Amino acid sequence: MASSAEPYAESLLILEGECEFMELRGSQEPMKVRNLESLGGHSNIYVSPKSNSSFMLIVKSDVALFFHAAYSGFTSKFKKVRNEYLSTLVNAKNILEQPSKKSIINESEKVFRRASSAGVLSWSDLDLLKEHLHKRFLDRARICAHNSDESLLQEMFMVFDQSNFVTPAFHPDKDESILVIEGSIEIVEFDELGNQESRIQLESWGNIAGKPSFFRVRKGVIHTLLVKSKYALLKETTSGPFRSVGTTTPDWAHGFTKGDLTELPSAEGKN
Repeated sequence: MASSAEPYAESLLILEGECEFMELRGSQEPMKVRNLESLGGHSNIYVSPKSNSSFMLIVKSDVALFFHAAYSGFTSKFKKVRNEYLSTLVNAKNILEQPSKKSIINESEKVFRRASSAGVLSWSDLDLLKEHLHKRFLDRARICAHNSDESLLQEMFMVFDQSNFVTPAFHPDKDESILVIEGSIEIVEFDELGNQESRIQLESWGNIAGKPSFFRVRKGVIHTLLVKSKYALLKETTSGPFRSVGTTTPDWAHGFTKGDLTELPSAEGKN
């Protein structure tokens, strides 16, 4: 189980292109190789290395674009590749690891978690999450990519039904980011008195219209989320450890419903 003393945590979500992720044992021996492909494929799309582990990310396509999430800042270890590692690449294919048949486990009605403390998630895991939402007639469900509530990097793949409504609230001491993978949403921000200040429209990553898919909600900002499509699949990233008291609901928001939202022009992203 991860603890709050975890020195470093990070993950990679492949948005475009193809890569290989290689874990290294000792000074030069490749321990495990996983293929990573862009969103919309059926291979692995997400990987979280073990804390302070040695690894290499090998780009196989002309260009690779990925979402890098990290606790305690960016690391330069991507550039720290010893020469002896390069000789291992030719023979690495014989230990190429296929996606696990059971990469996620059901923790509760609305929550799944990765089956192993370090590993990958695939597009089929996200399909399973969507299927679970519809079969159980739920308003939301999630896969927790982090190990526990104590993890310093908290990441969730979340699917929301259009019927879902998130009560306006804020996080007093941490930012969070939202990446829309499928669907369409609006982030509505409020002032302290409950007056709407902005509506930010986000569309799925790679949408034809080129509309924004990513938004960062700053700490202390009261906000809610509206699903505009039949459902929406998101990746939410924030810092840990998780505490239930870390989310504050203003007095005026108790009993607040969708019907209380007045129409404001939607902004396509926000500086």
